[in-house]
Amino acid sequence: MLGKEVKDTAHKELVAIKSLEDIPKTIITIEAETAILHALRGANLRKNQQYEEALIELNKALAIENGFVIARQIRGEVYRKLGRYRDSLKDFTRVLAEWPDNVAARAYRGERNPSHVSALKDRSHIYIEQEKYSDALTDLNAILRIKPDDPYTLRDRGLLKRKLGYADDAVVDLDKSLAQRPNSATALENRGMAHFTLGRLQNSLKDLTTALEIRQNSLEALQARATVNYVLGNYSASLIDLERVLGRRNPPAPFRKIRIKILFKLHRYDEALNDLEKLFHPDLQDPEAYYLRAYMCFLVRRFSEALSDLNKALAFDCENVEALELRAKTYLMLYRTTDAFADFETVSILDPTHVFRLCSVETINTVIKEFCARSDCEYMY
Repeated sequence: MLGKEVKDTAHKELVAIKSLEDIPKTIITIEAETAILHALRGANLRKNQQYEEALIELNKALAIENGFVIARQIRGEVYRKLGRYRDSLKDFTRVLAEWPDNVAARAYRGERNPSHVSALKDRSHIYIEQEKYSDALTDLNAILRIKPDDPYTLRDRGLLKRKLGYADDAVVDLDKSLAQRPNSATALENRGMAHFTLGRLQNSLKDLTTALEIRQNSLEALQARATVNYVLGNYSASLIDLERVLGRRNPPAPFRKIRIKILFKLHRYDEALNDLEKLFHPDLQDPEAYYLRAYMCFLVRRFSEALSDLNKALAFDCENVEALELRAKTYLMLYRTTDAFADFETVSILDPTHVFRLCSVETINTVIKEFCARSDCEYMY
């Protein structure tokens, strides 16, 4: 442990240093000399673009004296080079708290000059990391006022506009970016997703396929293309992409449910039901999952289980006509004809134009009579 007097002296010596090129010759503590040595090594490694090694040395310098401002400033620059923008911002903010007129820190924080493009880019990346998309968009707009045709900034702004729900504007920016950099996988992915939002499914499929030719293992593009193919009815193609995603990571629940629906469409009911079971846990609050499992159970003739899940799904939304119709069919299979008729009638009231997959409302009584005379009701399928 350092003695308090020595520690205080080292602190004063290091805090007073404003430049590693102008170190006072009056340093008297070994601790301060050691911190300076680590900082000098870090600065030299940074110049040689050995950023990971530079970070190690600068961390050692700051471990000796947390108030060694010049070492913190250099570390902020190293973090920036490593793409750790949030850590970089923290260091530059701390530097300015100790040294308010530090020109470098103000520049990197975008405070020295609002037209400092590099600073604005860095800050926009920080905002994106923090999911402050509106703030990031403000900085990107400022950059484009200075450099209107910068393809990278146009790409980033297009990405942000898509996330903010401005799909039309996103396509405009991404078109401009791709005109200059036609092989940008990121721009193609995001334009494909924007086209999907706008209902331009074929354009979306084309962009996502091109993006995957350039960057074959992009999980986001694979998931997006799987969704587009599913909507287009290309179930086998959609399943291939989802299998590639599943082989690398556990995708979000919506994509797992798409896979389940595809397996159902391909009549692979046992696999669909097995996948569906993996979604369930005691506190599940997902009516669609309950409905899907009920449908699968119905198809494999597990009617009591189907009824249980349909009741849970309808507890979330008692006016879901699809769930009500399926429950009516399930009641029929369980010989509960009165309950079945009640659900069919409810559906016809909620949606007079609803087309029943089983039969029309007018022929329900006939179907019930026929059902009662059969051991296997062909109408269920």
